Amino acid sequence: MTLKASTLTEAQLLATTSGFMDVQWAASAAGAKAAILGVPFDCGTHAFRIGSRQGPASIREQSRLVRAYESEVADYDIRTELRMVDCGDVVVTPGRIEDAFARIEEASWRIVDADTTPVGFGGDGSISVPLVRAAARKWPDLCVLHIDSHTDCHPINPDHPYDAASQFSHTALEQRISPSASYHVGIRGPTYRPGVMDHTRSLGYNVITMRDYVRRGEADVLAARSISPGTWIRSIHRWRPACVRRPGADSARARDCSCCAASPVSTSSRSTSTP
Repeated sequence: MTLKASTLTEAQLLATTSGFMDVQWAASAAGAKAAILGVPFDCGTHAFRIGSRQGPASIREQSRLVRAYESEVADYDIRTELRMVDCGDVVVTPGRIEDAFARIEEASWRIVDADTTPVGFGGDGSISVPLVRAAARKWPDLCVLHIDSHTDCHPINPDHPYDAASQFSHTALEQRISPSASYHVGIRGPTYRPGVMDHTRSLGYNVITMRDYVRRGEADVLAARSISPGTWIRSIHRWRPACVRRPGADSARARDCSCCAASPVSTSSRSTSTP
């Protein structure tokens, strides 16, 4: 039987957009263990590689295809386990970099201050700076596990200090993280300037190139003291992954962790479809 339109409830009549993996929208992260935070921002400084500001919307759209259960290793619904909520997107204007960074840090800090782990969806890699700043306010001396083809640790240009290639120089020089407990993994490919690897190591970071990874093998890399099989790796990331929390780690400085583009779990997206 066909119902008359006038008899339909709002729930029957109206369709609302859903949060990441259909989790509920929430203005506050209180009571959740993890909260999605969209960061629709890119610096807009590249001649043609712009548009990753549209990443959060695309990630949410594609998340409808994500299956919640991994029967072999994680046969549970992480949304329920983490009481996950989606806090929506930070309101920013790409191009107004410092104002955007202040807003991103404040939005992330409110999640952190609620004792909730932010899961940041970018956005280009520069969003790591404000997200790590927010996390470091509660968890000083963070460790970073950054999986990417480049270290994103170029020397900072004093005339234009923020871009998507120098964020981990900022986090190290601002002493938000512990470089000696942090890793760049999978590094490969050419760069636009010389000396990037040397600069990364000069700041104290550990680097495992893709050649190292292939030569050593996954088991040997994961057996490293700071990337152990027992480490809790929480990653929701398309290109630039993950974050590691290491309670009880033997490095006094590495008391907690953050990563790439968010605090402590982050994702960033690019305007191209190539890793």
